[in-house]
Amino acid sequence: SLKTLGLDYIDSLLIHMPHSQSKAMYRAMEIFYKQGILRVIGISNFGAKAYSEFVKSCEVIPAINQCETHLLLQQKPLREAMKSKKTLLQSWSPFIAGKGSILENPTLKSIAQKYNKTPAQVVLRFLIEQGISVIPKTSKRARMQENLNVFDFSLSAQDMQILKGFDTNKSAFSWTNY
Repeated sequence: SLKTLGLDYIDSLLIHMPHSQSKAMYRAMEIFYKQGILRVIGISNFGAKAYSEFVKSCEVIPAINQCETHLLLQQKPLREAMKSKKTLLQSWSPFIAGKGSILENPTLKSIAQKYNKTPAQVVLRFLIEQGISVIPKTSKRARMQENLNVFDFSLSAQDMQILKGFDTNKSAFSWTNY
């Protein structure tokens, strides 16, 4: 694969989701990590229980666990499980893939207006301020710029509390198993 890609190493490689071969696959990834072929290894879609069980067999603790994380699913149990191992939670679909109308929520819009930001920027900032890495998806250049323009403000403690109150601890996707 390195030859095909024309690379000497791969920056990051994740196991997509928990399944019967995850531990064997991860052991192979650990070997390549120790050789410097993989710079970062991690997992994706491992909920708190799956994560806690999985890391018991790891020599190299996953650097990243990429999971659905957004205002309605803030992954508090998972973040607590990962805290002592220092695995970074990375949010895929921070805008819930456009499902529902979270960005149209009046409370979120009001908070955004207070900071002269968009609701999307407030969502990203909220996640970032909790130590969650975000990978928003867009193909529009203007939105890419908007998504990057979230480091020039901080949310107040009161606004953080309001946004924490959005958490339903429920996935928006039928195939997840958190």
